[in-house]
Amino acid sequence: MIDLFYNKIIFKYSKIVICLMLLLTTFFFLEAINLKIDASSDTLILEKDKDLKYFQLLNKRYKSPEFLIIAFKPKQFLLSEESKKNIRDITTDLEQLKPVSNVTSILNVPLLLSSKKSLADILEGVPSIEDNVVENKLIMKEFTNSPLYKNNLVSEDFKTTAILINLKENNTLLKLREKKQKYQNILDERNFTDSELISFNTVKKDIIEERHKLRVIQNELILNVRNTLNNYREFGELYLGGIPMIANDVVSFVKKDLKVFGIA
Repeated sequence: MIDLFYNKIIFKYSKIVICLMLLLTTFFFLEAINLKIDASSDTLILEKDKDLKYFQLLNKRYKSPEFLIIAFKPKQFLLSEESKKNIRDITTDLEQLKPVSNVTSILNVPLLLSSKKSLADILEGVPSIEDNVVENKLIMKEFTNSPLYKNNLVSEDFKTTAILINLKENNTLLKLREKKQKYQNILDERNFTDSELISFNTVKKDIIEERHKLRVIQNELILNVRNTLNNYREFGELYLGGIPMIANDVVSFVKKDLKVFGIA
């Protein structure tokens, strides 16, 4: 049967078959250029997922911006002047990046315990390392014992510290997601009217476009952060992490694999 198919069609009309294959290959190649890979929660989780709804509700009540995190293990003692200068310089460089809202490090967090202030005094202001009013011994004791900072901001052995890069919120995307959720709630109760269906599809399209813009911005940000960190690797070990970075790298890996296997 297969031999008959090849003899009567493939071999007999070989030129036509080759032309069709070339046309199909060209078509799929052109379509592959438009392929968009998205690793956001909107695409990885079902729209009607109960856990997603609960997460969105909590996120709305207790806002937590997206962030990148740097683990820095300096060659010198963590509270040495050189290490503090490096953290300060890294922070300054990172704050120059447009998508960055602020940077949190051991230099600017409040020293709640080691300052030995009363509750009334704390309301007026809490010192940080940058204020140079608390001894290193007390600072180290607080960082290694406080449940807020131990294994969060500093490692248990006090050799590694975290630098938190808080990113600016994309208010446009947040509002679009809220609109989409409102339409989703309507759909749970009844079918859309014609005008609602048009509006719903428009919102979904706008979300896709806004997510694409955000991916471009975050991709550029991650490259800039990595370039910034490269300037300080001589002073210690530096590692970058965070959900935006993981999502960005996953998409990059998938795109590279598609190119390699596509060519193959």
